[in-house]
Formats: sequence, structure tokens, C-alpha cells
Amino acid sequence: MTLEQAIPIIQKACQKMNRDFGGTLFDEWAIVRTARGKLFLEHYEGPRRDEFIQQFHVETAELKSASMAYHRGHYHVGDYEFTPDGAGSKADAFLKMGMDAFLVFGNTRLSMKEITQNPRWLKAQAEFANLSERVISDPLALSGSPQGPEL
Repeated sequence: MTLEQAIPIIQKACQKMNRDFGGTLFDEWAIVRTARGKLFLEHYEGPRRDEFIQQFHVETAELKSASMAYHRGHYHVGDYEFTPDGAGSKADAFLKMGMDAFLVFGNTRLSMKEITQNPRWLKAQAEFANLSERVISDPLALSGSPQGPEL
């Protein structure tokens, strides 16, 4: 899929997760691209774009640590990771969308530990898994040079 196709698919999945969760599950998400050994923001939705860009490496540190601990950073399209330590504006989860693209999720009010204590999380988690399955069958393919700012 293209970036233009991925955005409404992600928006719809987030709406379903919110409905199933009974409130806002992830109030920000971003598509991040790797190119030339650097990270670039391809798309962001949420309340704090500038802060997300400036603080990206700090706010994804726990998630990166979790990914290195469990999979040594090697993920296939459709793989995902959560961190219970993503409190506040820290990133809570990511989903590998394509060969060089990740979808990063955050809840700026709740940590994953708090989210998973809500019994409705299990139902919302099913939609997250559906999104994973969707990208396995049709990965995000980004062409050309990165369009967004370097992170």
C-alpha cells in the first residue's frame, strides 16, 4: 500500500480501537521511515507534532529498549511491540508497516500498564492485531526521498 492508502486505514483502525476501548486508546500516532541510516517522520496525527519531532529519541527510548530485549531489533512486516514503561508522552507501541517504515503509537495520558488494566483493552487489542494482519498482506511501500523532517 502507499502512504496515501495507509493513512485512512490507520485512522479507521484507531477509531475502532477507541470504540472498543471505550475512550481514546492512542491519541497520537506517527509513520516513521528509515532512510540513509536516519529516521524521518512521514506522517503524524496527534496533539503535539513539534514536540514529538524534537523529543522522538527520548520518547521512544523505552520502546526501543523493549524491542532490543525481545527481538534484538529484528522485526518482520506486521510484527509489533509494546512497552509497559511508556508513561506520559513516551511511545507505547509500534507496528512494522513495511521494509523501512514503522507506525509508532502513544497515549500521552496513560501508560500501557494502565491501558492493559482496563478489561476493554482485550477487545481493542483485536483491532490492533487486525491492522497487523492487514500490513502483512499489503505492506507500506514508501518510494522516493523522505518527505518529512529528520527525527
